[in-house]
Amino acid sequence: MANLSLYGYVKQKASSLKTLAAISAPSEIFCIVEPIMFGLPVVLNPYLFIPFILSHTITAPLTYFLTDIGFVGKQYISLPWATPSPILGYLAAGGSIGGFIVVFINFAIGMIIFFPFWKAYEKAEVAKYEEQAAQVETEA
Repeated sequence: MANLSLYGYVKQKASSLKTLAAISAPSEIFCIVEPIMFGLPVVLNPYLFIPFILSHTITAPLTYFLTDIGFVGKQYISLPWATPSPILGYLAAGGSIGGFIVVFINFAIGMIIFFPFWKAYEKAEVAKYEEQAAQVETEA
């Protein structure tokens, strides 16, 4: 989910989404994704729920495959959940550099999957804000 905050912080048309991205980005470094999960919300949002399920459905088997062929060391230690992902991947896989690399591979896959859905969500939010602004203008 960090990819949502990263993209939202850099370039956003809807100001509320940019604010949410700025607030949630620091906590997402430590795998605390609740501000995004409940701030958007992801689960009740068809724009974001579909890529959320799809990205995990693709990255989990990929990571399993990379572990099976020996690119990533097998996880043998359970680290605290708030460990930043690249560090977690490296340490949990026994100091395997593949564990570090696969985190960024999965991040890139997530960005690719989320991007078109995020743009559609952003477009819908901007249209909603413009509609509300027009309605307020009409009432005034």
